[in-house]
Amino acid sequence: MTASSGGGLWIQPRVPVVRVEDFCLMLRRVQTACSGRSFLFVAFHFEGVQVVHSSWQLMLRAVEAVARSLNADCRVVRSREPVGFGAIADDVRRLRSTSGACEGGALWMKNLDGTSIIINPVSGSPRRAPAGPNQQ
Repeated sequence: MTASSGGGLWIQPRVPVVRVEDFCLMLRRVQTACSGRSFLFVAFHFEGVQVVHSSWQLMLRAVEAVARSLNADCRVVRSREPVGFGAIADDVRRLRSTSGACEGGALWMKNLDGTSIIINPVSGSPRRAPAGPNQQ
């Protein structure tokens, strides 16, 4: 995880397969860190990462919930077409209709190379934390 003094937070997993439980734990930490504070963006970048197909849906819903709690929007963006993934819809809502398992119950993995989820404050400008007693 990398944070900038300008208010941005960049998070990139260091494991080849992201478990939804681990992602939600990190997301909870981000929510705690950003609540009531100024931030420009939070970017989850998934280069070199795979997830179980159905977990991707849960991860998107969790990010949406955290974004709402932070009075922010979220969107999925990609820098290039991931190999073996097919097109990722920019609209998060269109991703919700996809099934997560293949025939025979085998898990279907999604390669997320070049995919990011971005959280931005709704107003387009950073949220400002309330002024402390020594701040004007």
